[in-house]
Amino acid sequence: MLLEFSVRNQLLGMKRLSPIVSDTINYFEAEFTFLTTDWDDCVKTAYFTDGTTVYDVELVADEITADKHLNLSAGNWTVYVVGIDTDYRITSGSIAFTVDQSGVIDGEPLPEVSLTFEEQLLLAAQESLYDLAVANGYEGTLEQWLATVNAGTPVNTIRLTTDNVNPSTLLGGT
Repeated sequence: MLLEFSVRNQLLGMKRLSPIVSDTINYFEAEFTFLTTDWDDCVKTAYFTDGTTVYDVELVADEITADKHLNLSAGNWTVYVVGIDTDYRITSGSIAFTVDQSGVIDGEPLPEVSLTFEEQLLLAAQESLYDLAVANGYEGTLEQWLATVNAGTPVNTIRLTTDNVNPSTLLGGT
């Protein structure tokens, strides 16, 4: 869903055609149209806040894409924009909007979002490589191993060959 904003000098406006509903993940996008030149050379950041949570997202090409995780919960939100140039900072006024509660009935939790094929493959590969690390002497948990690997710290050098890795097992086969 695209949230559309316009900025004239310091006045922020919002075009709203449909309700904004909570409990969506990586779905909201935002587009900001700057109608005056005072914002032209600024690094622009949009701030979304509900009084507790603050999302501060730097605008790229005056947009926020879904992969920036603008995941808004139900409630009252405000948004404003800050632009920083080498000589000055400009801020917009804020605008308030409401995010409606999703259609979850009787407070039942939302169903888990299924992993994409790529996420399933990555998880299977991580678990299989962890099993190989344990077989080669690693003694930590999967979470510790992933943190170590993601930090770039060598755990053990494991030579992956068809003798010790069956590619079909990485895809859930036997």
